[in-house]
Amino acid sequence: MAMAWLAACAPPAADEQLAIPLNPQCSTCDDFLRCDEAAARDHDFLLLHLEQKTFWAQVATIRDYFVQVFHEREEDRRPLVIYTSEMVPDIFKAEAVIDLAQHRIAFPGGWIDQRNGAWHHNGGVKGQCRMLPRQEGRALVRQLRASGR
Repeated sequence: MAMAWLAACAPPAADEQLAIPLNPQCSTCDDFLRCDEAAARDHDFLLLHLEQKTFWAQVATIRDYFVQVFHEREEDRRPLVIYTSEMVPDIFKAEAVIDLAQHRIAFPGGWIDQRNGAWHHNGGVKGQCRMLPRQEGRALVRQLRASGR
């Protein structure tokens, strides 16, 4: 009986391979996305740090995990820190909204298609994003903070 319950609570099988796979059940994950503009110099990029959820958001994620047996989740939200490497560096906090049906990550200033990593802004494709290994993402954050960005 317990095995049947666990099988019913398991997340639905992925229907396609995603270039940027984020696990909506992971409430303690730190994920890093590097987005490079199509026409930018090599050293200009946008770094998105999807942070761990707050304690209460983690509790809600656990509840959502069990509720999905009856109602499939359509979106997930994660705290987000955005770093830029432009001439005028900027760091700001926001929230990322992950559309689980359309496979999109929305954030202030655009959205990313998880299927192919395309970074959309103002109705067009601005560049390409890729998921960084956590160690590489953390190192890049340390580097940007140390350089005053």
